[in-house]
Amino acid sequence: MGLKNTLSRIIKLVYKEFSLIKGDKRALFMALILPPLIISAFGLVGSVSNVRGAPLTCALVTYDSLGYYNPENNNTYYNSTWDLVFITMLNQSEFPRLDMKQYYNASNDPYAMHNARMDLSNDKINLIILLPTEFTEAIEFGFPALIECVPDGSNVQNIQNALNLIFKAISIFTNKNNITPQYNIHSEPVYGVPQNSNEAMAFASTISLPFLVIGSSLVLTILSVVNEKPIPRLLITPAKKGEILAAKYLANSVIMIIQCVLIVTFASIFGLYVAGSMLDLFLALFIIGFYGMSMGILISTISGTETQANQLLIAVFLIMILLSGMFISIENMNPVLQAIAYALPFVYSVPLISEISFKAMGIFTDVSVFTNFFTVLIICLVMIFITYLIFRLKRKEV
Repeated sequence: MGLKNTLSRIIKLVYKEFSLIKGDKRALFMALILPPLIISAFGLVGSVSNVRGAPLTCALVTYDSLGYYNPENNNTYYNSTWDLVFITMLNQSEFPRLDMKQYYNASNDPYAMHNARMDLSNDKINLIILLPTEFTEAIEFGFPALIECVPDGSNVQNIQNALNLIFKAISIFTNKNNITPQYNIHSEPVYGVPQNSNEAMAFASTISLPFLVIGSSLVLTILSVVNEKPIPRLLITPAKKGEILAAKYLANSVIMIIQCVLIVTFASIFGLYVAGSMLDLFLALFIIGFYGMSMGILISTISGTETQANQLLIAVFLIMILLSGMFISIENMNPVLQAIAYALPFVYSVPLISEISFKAMGIFTDVSVFTNFFTVLIICLVMIFITYLIFRLKRKEV
């Protein structure tokens, strides 16, 4: 009889929570409308643009045309055959991802490298390619020929893209001209995105999906406790404190399920590549959202006013972003920051989504994925327990 009454009270409280959530149009928009809209925008942008990214602009500086002095016959030779071949190759349409905007010849312009660096500083180019003196002679005599690359280090992504494009350019240059290079690069990437899939959206989803789910669940639940003023009026009802909290978790979990279904559905419609199971992706998104929901209810329980809750929301979300590992790797943080980072969701959510989407790993079939999933679940349970203890200590008004 006692269990039946408890369930009856929880069900009534769940209905009450739904009515409160329904009245908060802003939170509902953030939870159910905004994530599908953002996914749709990513899909539309990725489908009409070049998913491989815009070409990198570069300036080529050559010192190859400077005179080559031969001390044996006391003559100076001018030979720049191979730098012209390399420049012609860059300008051909078969290599569109590297766009040569400027060409500087050091034999005509003594400030060639300085001018190229000024272009790099003024964001006119992303990369400087430098052909040194005796570039042609080194190739003709079979000596190692150097090609220097100076990428714009202010954009971290440009560095790797520049190196990849330089290797590609050298490969085309050596193959077309039957030159034996001093190295051999053989690459067979695995766990990549198929050519017929939206590559940009696939890679962005590993970071954007956790941010979307956690952010929207925080907004949904941040005022769920503090907004009911005052709490003692809730406690004059027959419902117990544990039942009040249980109703909040159940009601918001239903919203989270709907949100995850919408995200997975819209992501599938707009071509999100997922090598693994959609069920695993759904469960991963749900546990990530459940973390945000648990954190939101905890903040709402701690806060005394709506203003305090909103301030804590901003502070907690900023800490999540700063300690997510995107700006500073977790390994390079001091032990205190590492401990905080490992209690936050992004350390686990990004590899969780990535391994399911790209490596086709399953939550219940692969240890690493299950470990990340189970760790987030444990942290959620700890937050729920802390929330319950704080909620029990709330004083009643008289």
